[in-house]
Amino acid sequence: MDKMPITSYIRPTGLPPAGTRPSQSASSSDISTIRATMLEQKLHIDENRQLSIEEFWHSATRRDALLLDVRAPIEFDRGSIPGAMSICLFDNAERATIGTLWRGQGHDVALQQGYDFLNESQPKLMEKINSLDPDKQIYVYCAKGGLRSKIACNLIRTFGKTPIQLIGGYRRFREYCTESFEALDNDNVTFISLNGLAGSGKTLILDQLQNSLNLEKCAAHSGSAFGHIGMEPASTKEFEANLLDNLYDIDTSKPIFVEAESRRIGKLSIPKPIWQKMVTAKQIEIFADLDVRIQRMIDLYIIDSPDALIELKNATLKLKRYYSNEAFIVLMDCLQQKNYVRLWELLLSNHYDPSYQKSIDRKDSVNRISGKDPQQAAQQLAAEYL
Repeated sequence: MDKMPITSYIRPTGLPPAGTRPSQSASSSDISTIRATMLEQKLHIDENRQLSIEEFWHSATRRDALLLDVRAPIEFDRGSIPGAMSICLFDNAERATIGTLWRGQGHDVALQQGYDFLNESQPKLMEKINSLDPDKQIYVYCAKGGLRSKIACNLIRTFGKTPIQLIGGYRRFREYCTESFEALDNDNVTFISLNGLAGSGKTLILDQLQNSLNLEKCAAHSGSAFGHIGMEPASTKEFEANLLDNLYDIDTSKPIFVEAESRRIGKLSIPKPIWQKMVTAKQIEIFADLDVRIQRMIDLYIIDSPDALIELKNATLKLKRYYSNEAFIVLMDCLQQKNYVRLWELLLSNHYDPSYQKSIDRKDSVNRISGKDPQQAAQQLAAEYL
């Protein structure tokens, strides 16, 4: 890895030299001394190594490193950099208190309150830090690459580790997501879209292809009215972070395979640059017999858990407006009796297939490939287009 830029700060007294690793865990008295000296000198940072989000993202060792998100849990839950683990400096209530003081009484009062909170929580933080794998490089980020990640880096350094602060923090990562998607909007990047009836094997084929962008996996939603069953759908921030992580493994000089989708997957919208590429993509139709497709839908959506069965019933109820009363009674009777083969035969034949077929007919597919054996189909596609 290239040499990282170094930013120097005033060094608190009483701390071990940079790069020194304690032979054993710091004792409670050592931690008290460290805490006192750091808080007394307002947690100045010494030799805090920094790296841009772009450099970090394309580092060959990124996925083997420890990535620490030191924001509050509520911030982490709303979205994080893929692979990050949460070690918060302030909990949700402490963060809210500091924010209120900052807005009402100014920077210095809020900062002092932050130090007071750290004075109470630092022993637990030090315990967590000391438990980290000593052989892995540590990267640290907060919301904007500001004080919280600097404080965390200094705490980590007291154990002889050499953390690297990510410049700009999570905000910069979100900007980088947008920039990366926009970079796809050029003539040198081409998409190939797999279309076909539900259950034909499109997603299974994508799983076998190296140069594929799996939108449904990134969204944690399979795209239909039943797509959320057994999953926890991603938020917009999580979806876009997952897309960026998927793109990391893709060679954009070669065609990128995607599954034909509408602009929305569940409640999520596909980023505009990706969607525009999908609209103009070369189309390949994937087909499979009805019995094969029925079994795949059962495998995907029939999950043996009370919650999943309730979700299945609720999703089926939302389709009532597409059926006559008599036909819908038959559908619900199949569900009640757990006759899932007949249930999916009716759902596919009477609802999904007519809708999907209209979409297929509007597109000029350049090829038709059987999806009965996804691995064989993927090999055929790779041989012909990659």
